This record gives sequence, C-alpha cells and structure tokens, in this order.
Amino acid sequence: MYTYIELCHFYFLTIFRPRLGPMLHRVVGTGLLYFTLAAIESYLRVMHPKNDPSNQILVASIPLAVLDSAICWWIFASLVQTTRTLRLRR
Repeated sequence: MYTYIELCHFYFLTIFRPRLGPMLHRVVGTGLLYFTLAAIESYLRVMHPKNDPSNQILVASIPLAVLDSAICWWIFASLVQTTRTLRLRR
C-alpha cells in the first residue's frame, strides 16, 4: 500500500502538477473535501449498527454523492473543452 501511495505521489509531482497551473488549488481542495466527507461517512457506517433508525448515514451520504457527481461533471466538461481545443488546432 505504501509503495502505491509513493507511486501516485511521484506521478502527481512529475506529470500532473506542472500542467495543472492555477487549477492545482482547486484539485487539491476538492480532494481534501472528498476525503473529509468520505471519512465522516465511513465512520458513521462503522460505528452505527445496520438497523439504526436514525438517518445520520443518509445525511452524511448525500453531500458525498453530490460531490462525486460534481467531480464527474467537472471531468467530462474538461474533456469536452480539451476536445474542442484540439479540434481548433487542426
């Protein structure tokens, strides 16, 4: 597991970081927000029993699902923009 983290860190520093430019802070902030929401949601799943009548897990899952769909939209919007840019260059 540790070598996988080192590999991801190496790729980030050598490939993605120089190309992100001003988007670096937005990507890191989104990653930290996703990590925080996922940690809260997983903590609630582990600590509460399955048949718990409270809706805390649902309340924790909704922001995570919204952020996940926003990240997917962000990725596909960026891909469309990149495709348009490449078509204009031809």
